[in-house]
Amino acid sequence: MGYSNGYTGHLFEVEVLGICRASYCGYMSWKDAAELVRKSQPVKKTPTVARLEQEVGRQLGEAVKFYTAVRSAMDVLHGTDGFFEFHGFVVTIDVTMNPHKDSGKADVIICEDDLGNLPNLAGRIAREFITKQRRAG
Repeated sequence: MGYSNGYTGHLFEVEVLGICRASYCGYMSWKDAAELVRKSQPVKKTPTVARLEQEVGRQLGEAVKFYTAVRSAMDVLHGTDGFFEFHGFVVTIDVTMNPHKDSGKADVIICEDDLGNLPNLAGRIAREFITKQRRAG
């Protein structure tokens, strides 16, 4: 993949995560944007999302739910391409083609190379859930 031949970061996000049916149409709080995203999921998950959702759930011992936010207010305003939910906790993700991006608004930055090892990526996401649960007491 890469930036050649017109392939952009937005196309990459769509290919990996799919498109949220709630497109950006102005400011929304994070909470409101997340609720709209939950209600506006595509009919079918991408193969990558389906495998990653299953692998994160396997590592946590219970099913998790993934929501794509690509092209929604959550994406445009809050820097979140999607999020996983597990027992009331949320882990946000940002998918990027920039292999040097190491920070952003999301909990987990996912680079193109990370998609080559989904069990490892799922482990990062699962550890983020565990950290959030421990902090909450």
